[in-house]
Amino acid sequence: MANFAKNIKAARLGTKLTQDELAEKISVTRQAVSNWENGKTEPDIDTLTKLAEVTNVTVEELIYGINPKDEERDVKTYKRLAIIFGVLAISLFLLILVFTPAINEYYKYYYITWPAFIGLFVCKPAAYIFAAISIMSLIAYKNDIRIKNKKVKLTFLIAGIISFILLTFYELSAVFFPIRAFVNYYMFLIKNPLPHAVPTVLLYLGLIKK
Repeated sequence: MANFAKNIKAARLGTKLTQDELAEKISVTRQAVSNWENGKTEPDIDTLTKLAEVTNVTVEELIYGINPKDEERDVKTYKRLAIIFGVLAISLFLLILVFTPAINEYYKYYYITWPAFIGLFVCKPAAYIFAAISIMSLIAYKNDIRIKNKKVKLTFLIAGIISFILLTFYELSAVFFPIRAFVNYYMFLIKNPLPHAVPTVLLYLGLIKK
């Protein structure tokens, strides 16, 4: 019970709420919150669920606390992801930089477009996506950016999926309907990393493990 009380207090302090503010948010008295933190009483399961949502932690974390070994394993995973996707992003950017002049010459003399198509519509977007994953993993390695509120997490996930679907349709429309503002497509999507990075960041936040 002592550890449970400490976990509740730590969760409250983590969200910078006073006992009065926390009590108001979960519809209990301040004395009830005080009793929990002093180990005198414990909240029932419904109140515990509300408490977890308000303080942005899981019910398991309130009861058992965070396992240091699990936390360490997550940190190592983020570091590994940052390195792997960083290397992939840099490799793709270097390939694009090195082979773009040759691809342009190839197109100039033979009028074959598929190498340029792969470079513009596959390699560059992939490089931006890998770079975004690497940067987000590096941030997660340094700071805890996990979203513990299930509704907020689901919102990020849905927004990321919708963004990627819209981006895919936009890319396909440029391929099958080249008359449609191809120059604007090139300037906005190919040269600007944000259209690819934003959906990646949203999905990352929605999928990152607790």
